[in-house]
Amino acid sequence: MTTARSEARLRTVTAVSASAVVLAVLAAATSAVAGCTTSTGDTPARPAAPSPPSRADAQHFFVTPSRNIGCLLVAGYLRCDVGERAWTAPPPAEPCAWDYGFGVEMVGDAATRFSCVSDSTLGAQTVLPYGKTVAAGSFVCTSGRAALRCRNVSTGHGFTLSRERYELF
Repeated sequence: MTTARSEARLRTVTAVSASAVVLAVLAAATSAVAGCTTSTGDTPARPAAPSPPSRADAQHFFVTPSRNIGCLLVAGYLRCDVGERAWTAPPPAEPCAWDYGFGVEMVGDAATRFSCVSDSTLGAQTVLPYGKTVAAGSFVCTSGRAALRCRNVSTGHGFTLSRERYELF
């Protein structure tokens, strides 16, 4: 049975958290500025040749093929939300004014934690096919038939999410 709270949450599936959008914009701006050149002489500067995006420049907003898990992945920030789930998150360590336990996030090198947010990442249009991997900065996510697995390769922190279960490590 769907509660009023979950119905309200589903109405926000196309929104992305403000902090995640800021991180994505900053990453894009940093990438753009990094390719600029300057000149102090009379000869105009030639623009730098475009280079392929690095893992640090990558930005991914995707859903799994089931469309039950949606994620935002940029260097330094990773968040994934689960639409329908058979599990319940443990109680929050701190009070949460928004929706708690519908997803997880990793910020920088910190350990994985359940998110406290007022929106959802389930509105992505890009599907990450089963068996495929995306990366940004030190974060890597792989879509699998049984679950989505994401981790920070620098720290070893990460998580596995599916409709049936979750694991934080």
